Amino acid sequence: MDIQIRKDLIQFCQKNHLASDLFPLDDVLIEPRMFSLPVQNDPKRVIQFDEQSYAFIPILPDFPEFASIYQYPDFHLIDTLTNPINLVLMGKLGSGKTTALLDLTLRLCRGEFSDQNNLAILPLYVHCAQLQIPSASDQDTLEVFIQASKHLFSKQIQRRLSKYFHNLAKNKSLIILLDGLDELPPPVADQVILFTSRFQQQYPQLRMIVSASVNYIGDLINGGFVPIGIKSWNSKDVHTFLEKWRNAWIKSSHSESKPTTENLILINSWILQVFQLLTPLEWVLATWLMYNGNLLNGTPISILDNGVKLIKQTSKSTDELAKIYLDQLLNDSLETKNYRGKGFIETAKPTQKFQSATPSLSTLEVHPLLRCFLAAQEFQPSDQNYGSLANPHWALGLQTFIFALAKQEQLVNSQIVEKYHLFTESLIKALALKYMRTNSEGTQTILRECAKILSSPNLSLNLRSKFLITIASSPVVDTKSVIEFLLRSKDPTLLHLGALGFGLLPQATSIELLMPLLENPIPNVFIAASNALAVNGSSKSIDALTNSLVNGHERLQIAAAQALAIHPQQGQAILAEAIHHDNPSVRKACVYGLVRVNQPWCYELLEKLAIEDSHWMVKDSASSALEFLNSPNTWIPNSPSPLAELNWLIQFAASRGLGVSPSGNEEELILLALKEGNIDQKISAIEAILFHPFETAIPELLSLMTPSGSELKEYLYLTVWFISISNLST
Repeated sequence: MDIQIRKDLIQFCQKNHLASDLFPLDDVLIEPRMFSLPVQNDPKRVIQFDEQSYAFIPILPDFPEFASIYQYPDFHLIDTLTNPINLVLMGKLGSGKTTALLDLTLRLCRGEFSDQNNLAILPLYVHCAQLQIPSASDQDTLEVFIQASKHLFSKQIQRRLSKYFHNLAKNKSLIILLDGLDELPPPVADQVILFTSRFQQQYPQLRMIVSASVNYIGDLINGGFVPIGIKSWNSKDVHTFLEKWRNAWIKSSHSESKPTTENLILINSWILQVFQLLTPLEWVLATWLMYNGNLLNGTPISILDNGVKLIKQTSKSTDELAKIYLDQLLNDSLETKNYRGKGFIETAKPTQKFQSATPSLSTLEVHPLLRCFLAAQEFQPSDQNYGSLANPHWALGLQTFIFALAKQEQLVNSQIVEKYHLFTESLIKALALKYMRTNSEGTQTILRECAKILSSPNLSLNLRSKFLITIASSPVVDTKSVIEFLLRSKDPTLLHLGALGFGLLPQATSIELLMPLLENPIPNVFIAASNALAVNGSSKSIDALTNSLVNGHERLQIAAAQALAIHPQQGQAILAEAIHHDNPSVRKACVYGLVRVNQPWCYELLEKLAIEDSHWMVKDSASSALEFLNSPNTWIPNSPSPLAELNWLIQFAASRGLGVSPSGNEEELILLALKEGNIDQKISAIEAILFHPFETAIPELLSLMTPSGSELKEYLYLTVWFISISNLST
């Protein structure tokens, strides 16, 4: 039974991906990597080795490109099983969330993880579209999940699944992987989220990972789920994927009467040259199409135009599918039209069973991004329901609107509801730039708004980073000119932003405007510039970093060493040589670089330095580095500490002659800290609200989002953004 279940799940995973008609998932899999949110004041958290070196990177679940390009610390989902936490995996459509869950399923079924009692953990993969949630609150919730996943298993064992998985639950050897929440309209998603809370009450010993959109997570955070993001592919990932695809293609029968091996290498080179900032889904489609002999013009929209031809739906044309998908979306939009948050659950009919927004398994076989693209081709702006598709909380409706805007630019004047001063309407319209075919009047209208936001120093860098990435992903925008404009500024936040953006440009780009930033006194500016040089990777860039390592001030030396670490060839070779430099400050800086490289040869060098180096400063740094590298991955998230256990809040209350009582006055004290605390206390309060959101905090947070709150704006932006995609209402 156990062996058959593992075999069935492995077989399901190998076939449940976009190119399953060509290869098993293993042949083309790029290991999905996750990242957690930066948190400053949690007693459970271990301080990282020089963690401030990552402070220049905007950490954004909905725009993970900078986290990926600049190699922000990450982890695999299997690593999180050491902590007893429930996770919400956030990402855009096509970002690889399902693949991440499938990869975890494969690893667990192959026995790659055991708990502290040496018991193997097995997954139960469930797609929301297969759920049938009963109204009776006392019904066994695990049984509902089992029935929803029954079709994944061989018929001869289906009758025994219930007993098998209940035994696993009893032994705490089961984890629920719930996929597809991002495909549901908010009211329907709320029903699923409410059901997960019922499951947690019945099975508090079991863990869950839920994949969700970056548009809506409902009450998941208040339900104890910890948010994590999924990284996009950086250049190394893309190179690895293309090589894997080429090898798999050559071995398969699909290579017959297709391009020769030599031509495949040229195709890979062309793909790398003309495309950038694609989602994993778009990289797969572009590669598949090119190998199939489809000529693409180097734009994301050409990938989707041709990608729909790969849909295996022999009985219907793409035009017929477009109408079907649009009708489905418009029907689902009726659920969202009058959505007002928690009220939907309260007003649902008691006898009503959950109905999937995706009605059939045949529909599931078409990726939701392609469904949205097809629906947008049929979409007419005159349709009175188009406004409900532009719901910022509904991933499928919103993506359809974005595709429609890219095609029919009269939609640029559409109004989108904005509650939290996050420039949501402007950002949604900017997202259409990626799929626009020409540099038209509509494009210019959007770009003018983007330029205004980018050049506003009083706005959050997190917010402006989203607009910069969006602009850089568009084939109709001269990204290089935008970056050069930022690098010529005198404002440090614009210089920081320009340095970040430089890492998005091709290697051949001149580094002339980036070089002066190495002498800028502001750490985020010269650290961002150092890392951008490493990503650029040209010989001039590596020479500049080497010069900074040898001749720069102490903090610049460390920044240069850490930047060299992310260049796998020359950069790491320079560190291995410079670790023997006569200047102890150079050797100390190299220690920081070796920590970031984190390869076996680094441990050998650090151990030698910790024992044999002639300078105490280098010895101490090497010893601290080894201690950090030999500890568990401290970037893996923990469940947030209860408010009553936060040391800073206890001290703040004591300074005012008050105490902190669990489930008592914590929220009042948080609000008091927002109003009367010092900067550090306000930052801590803002972070606490992110992981423990409550409605009465919203007005106070919004009141702080002003130019006078400049020291708080990055923390405020992230917390208010999370509130905006949750089920809180003002």
